[in-house]
Amino acid sequence: MRRGMLLLSIATLMAVAVPAFAEQGSRDAARRHYSEGQALFNARSYEAALAEFRAAYDAMPNAVVLKSQAECLERLGRIREAVEFFERYL
Repeated sequence: MRRGMLLLSIATLMAVAVPAFAEQGSRDAARRHYSEGQALFNARSYEAALAEFRAAYDAMPNAVVLKSQAECLERLGRIREAVEFFERYL
């Protein structure tokens, strides 16, 4: 009986802890990519910044990252795509 309760407790803990750990890893990856994207954007490396913002969004979707992607696309002259991203942002 004790062993069964111990296994149930471990299983419950794992069910809660593993997704939370994975989410934190995704959040950290998104922050790294977004930060790198900002630096590249400020350096006017818009293609590279766009790639980093896309990686950030893939790691953890966030509306602010859509806006950043739209701004890169606008600077690159890809206006139709920029409008689509601005609309998604809104």
